[in-house]
Amino acid sequence: WASRDLGPAGEAAGVSAMVLSAAGDIFLAGNIHAASGDNRYITIRKDSSGKTLWERVYAGETEGDAFNGFAKRIALDSNGNVVVTGHCEGTGEYLEYATVKYAPDGTQVWAARYGAELEGDHIAFSVGVDGAGNVYVGGRCHPSVHDHDWLVLKYDPTGTLSGSFQLDGGYEPEPKDEWGSMLV
Repeated sequence: WASRDLGPAGEAAGVSAMVLSAAGDIFLAGNIHAASGDNRYITIRKDSSGKTLWERVYAGETEGDAFNGFAKRIALDSNGNVVVTGHCEGTGEYLEYATVKYAPDGTQVWAARYGAELEGDHIAFSVGVDGAGNVYVGGRCHPSVHDHDWLVLKYDPTGTLSGSFQLDGGYEPEPKDEWGSMLV
């Protein structure tokens, strides 16, 4: 089968990540370019025959939120929840991590952003979920103009930040595997 129904009509869209469930459902994460000029996350669940089960757009927490985001990765937990991460324009002048969790039915469970209060861009490149439902988001941060550190955040299943660690990357760009995923 083939499907071309990605995103709201009249808005340009693209897929940046995909994951399959054990039941054969397909979860897509990507971006839509809204008529307003902002980029927003789009998350879609399709069944194994290609039928869209649900589609969600995330454009920040409030109307008029400074979002302009780019979804990069998607992951599933053992309960069928979906987690999407990437980066967005922050409330200040820097980029920040933006992570959203959806229930299996597409209901938004939580959303978290990180980096607004810090100096330098924060750009998420990877996401994973452990057996307890904790979410790990990895990427890079720039604490100074010429510094590229690696930053991993840990959120508990309710979306509360429960840990983080930052590794000094010096002047080197972050290490990636052959598919572009960050290695830590």
